[in-house]
Amino acid sequence: MGRLAAVKLLARLAPFTAVLAAGACGGTVMGDERGGATDRADAAAARADAAAACGNGVIDLGEQCDGEVPARSTCATVGFAAGTLSCDPASCTFDTRECTLSTCGNNRIDPGEECDGMASYPSLCPGSTVLAVPCNVATCKLDRSQCPAPSGCGNGLLDPGEQCDGTASTTGRCVDLGYGFSGGALGCDPVTCTHDLSGCEREGAACGNGVIEGTEQCDGADLQGATCRTRGFLDGRVRCDPVACILLTTDCYNPCGVSRFGYTCQ
Repeated sequence: MGRLAAVKLLARLAPFTAVLAAGACGGTVMGDERGGATDRADAAAARADAAAACGNGVIDLGEQCDGEVPARSTCATVGFAAGTLSCDPASCTFDTRECTLSTCGNNRIDPGEECDGMASYPSLCPGSTVLAVPCNVATCKLDRSQCPAPSGCGNGLLDPGEQCDGTASTTGRCVDLGYGFSGGALGCDPVTCTHDLSGCEREGAACGNGVIEGTEQCDGADLQGATCRTRGFLDGRVRCDPVACILLTTDCYNPCGVSRFGYTCQ
């Protein structure tokens, strides 16, 4: 019989022991004395129960642990693959929150993984119909950062219709644009991927003073008579770039097709 069980048994038998002792001596056991013996027995039993409670550092009946985890118990012995097994101080049961169900690198997609080695959920790089997203072998997560940038402004590549994109440009110099610039720094608009002429310079001309000078196509309201029609469009409004002093036809358009009968619209 264990030590704690023996303590509990003796505590429960204390009243009867007192009765037998009194009878053996020829005495009479009074009611108060019996009640007092019972109270003492209950107190002793309560102390024995408390000694067996969770937190006493001893693994009692119904407990998996108490304080430290038993040396032979690990995450692996309780059904997990890896991690750190601990003991819940309130319930004296195993705490498996730090245990993991899978080990990255086993070439099998386990819970929490997107890929593992050659195993992967079907996933293609953005904008691609054939290129698969690579798998990060350290985290078993799909690594979309290794995919090439999709086409469009902002991908750092010159796509159709773009003058520039980041550091990529059809030309790197203001003087090569044909607007009469003598120097300066050519930039790129990150939203439209068109050349930013604000850093280009013209020798002997001051764009923005309202006077057409040097190789300026316009300056302020002076468009030199230019209209959308003179620029090859049917309608719209020509504007003057206030920084580069060149004509802008972005607001010009052809509303309909043209035939010998006039405008034709579909």
